[in-house]
Amino acid sequence: MDFNKLENINYSFENYPLLIEYANLSSYPDFRAINHWHDDFEFTYIFDGQMEYNVNGNIITLSKGEGIFVNSKQMHFGFNSKHHECLFLCLVFKPTLLCINSSFEEEYVKPIINNSLPFLKLSERDLSQKMILSTLLTLRDRKQSRLAIQAKLFAIWDNLYQLLPNTQKNILEKNNDFSLLKSMLIFIESNYQHKLTLADLVKKFGTSKSKIIKLFNRYLQQTPIEYLNSFRIKKACQLLSSTGLAITEIGFRVGFNDSSYFAKTFKQKMRKTARDYRKEHN
Repeated sequence: MDFNKLENINYSFENYPLLIEYANLSSYPDFRAINHWHDDFEFTYIFDGQMEYNVNGNIITLSKGEGIFVNSKQMHFGFNSKHHECLFLCLVFKPTLLCINSSFEEEYVKPIINNSLPFLKLSERDLSQKMILSTLLTLRDRKQSRLAIQAKLFAIWDNLYQLLPNTQKNILEKNNDFSLLKSMLIFIESNYQHKLTLADLVKKFGTSKSKIIKLFNRYLQQTPIEYLNSFRIKKACQLLSSTGLAITEIGFRVGFNDSSYFAKTFKQKMRKTARDYRKEHN
């Protein structure tokens, strides 16, 4: 996350802001992606299993063959509360890929960005939604040309544009609680390597403990400490798979001052030890 409150995305192509991710939910700590938001549009399709999807505190259940569109700048993450496997495809791309000129941007892109609807669940029961899902499936293959991919993005957008109401206000961006939570998440993700407590959040943001706990429960279904530990474990996974650092050292680097607590938390969230995770991902 950068200081503009947005996630930095590692796109799948050079000089083409599109991410195509084909993954299992079990690869995330506690079968739960870290809450995030970005300027990009995001589509997710469920190949197998089931995923619960949180968008701004709203929980949407996605089953095999279903998907979801998440609008720009919405807080969101996928998870499975029962820790069951889910295989999914995620497509993330910048709105600029659809802005071939200023007129097109004003007529077809900005109305959806500024729309008050933060997400749209996609099902095969609706013809336009089914066409979006079918096109998403064809984008699994990253080897196709960018020209072919671009044509499919326009096809997806054509169907989506017909589905969303054309309103010009975005209520969520004006919500004070929503903005406060975003600021707290930025603070946690910028300081996760240091000792952090609920009292630190109270002091930093000048609000009460009960208010903070209420916001985290409402939007993330987690306590602040649970969110912090999940983020630390995510960072630990990155270090385990990309460096030769000792496991104990990794624990300290991501903010765990007790190696036993790090080991316990890692196994609880990843369903395996840090050593086994490193063996699988080296």
